[in-house]
Amino acid sequence: MYKLSATHLTLRFTLFCASILIYALFGYPTPDSPRIIEGVIGLGLALSLGLPQNAFILLVSTKYEPLWMKTSRILLLYGLTLPLLMALLNGNEIGAIFRDLFPFLFMLLPFFVYDLFQRLSYIQAQTIFIIILISGLLFSFRGLLIIKDGIENVSDLDALYLVNSPTVLFAALFLSGYALSKISLRRPILPLMCAGLCLFPILSMGAVLQRASFGALLISNTFLSLLTLRQSILKFILIICAILFSAFILKDFLTPLLSELFEKNRAVGSNMRLYELMAVWERVCENSLTALFGQGWGGTVQSPAVGDLTVNFTHSLISASLLKTGLIGTFLVISYLGTLFLRFPYLYKCSPILALSLFWPFVIDIFLYASYKSLDFGFILMLIACYGVATHTQTTQTSAQNFNDQQGSSSDRRSNRTSAV
Repeated sequence: MYKLSATHLTLRFTLFCASILIYALFGYPTPDSPRIIEGVIGLGLALSLGLPQNAFILLVSTKYEPLWMKTSRILLLYGLTLPLLMALLNGNEIGAIFRDLFPFLFMLLPFFVYDLFQRLSYIQAQTIFIIILISGLLFSFRGLLIIKDGIENVSDLDALYLVNSPTVLFAALFLSGYALSKISLRRPILPLMCAGLCLFPILSMGAVLQRASFGALLISNTFLSLLTLRQSILKFILIICAILFSAFILKDFLTPLLSELFEKNRAVGSNMRLYELMAVWERVCENSLTALFGQGWGGTVQSPAVGDLTVNFTHSLISASLLKTGLIGTFLVISYLGTLFLRFPYLYKCSPILALSLFWPFVIDIFLYASYKSLDFGFILMLIACYGVATHTQTTQTSAQNFNDQQGSSSDRRSNRTSAV
């Protein structure tokens, strides 16, 4: 690891935090066309991550780096070559190419941010975590303001995607889970604050009837409640009383919401995700070249999930990868995501609340929602990959890398460091 002055590190950390906050306050998850604010956010992220001057260093593998760093590096090299070549061969629209290429780089945010996270202190890492949590709340606030008069009256379509942001679900899961797990008659203030704050992302998700998100909330909080039963029957009874009281207070909101969710589920079912995948498969199997390498960035498909319109996106990261990058690219994407998934046992051991809060946005955006195209999805992957990387003090490169290699490193290499975030 190359040396970095304290001033330079502080500047990079500040730029990174500022970029996230600017994005949460003024940006949109998946804008159709970039604006000045997107340029400001992108420049801030690039400078904070040490790009482009450190790009070559990132491409050099090190002995003790995590497995996901290796799979992400291979995926990056592939994504910047063959899918781009296929896009040129197929004559794909330039604007559509860039709209695919940037989300691809967002998905690899853990790869770019890993070097910075190794240098952060415990407090700095905690700060980034809190800012991402705040960004989910800010997106939900903005979304509620925009759709307060009804979705049908919203003219800015980009704004509708605010409430679909993965960080909104993350905030709802973490705050509600923390409120349930830490509920106490002796110290009720912080759990009550978290319970109150989690209503904003829940209300915003309810406004657009996100069935999968509410299912994740139900499963996650039921599991956390049952965990408390193993610790204290009195605390479990307190949780049940709090849930019943909240349900009574919010019955005017919950009753119509549940009715609308069940009606939507009856009407649309799985929203033709499987048929969409089959349509993508038929599209890429037109010849052996596209089967292997896809249609390239900017590739399109006639999707049954949107009334057989020709679109350049799908509602699943897997089907989108197949369309854009072919069988080879899809294998690399699954390998990358799979190595990140291997982090969850470690995350659960550290904090069941955080593990569940990251698990559901991770899974839902891979299989069900098109939010994998947003920068927020990169934030979720970043927390999954980099939890425990930052430390109280900076030490040598070998000890830092040994601690961070959660997949396959020996216990004696892990014992001399203190994890954070």
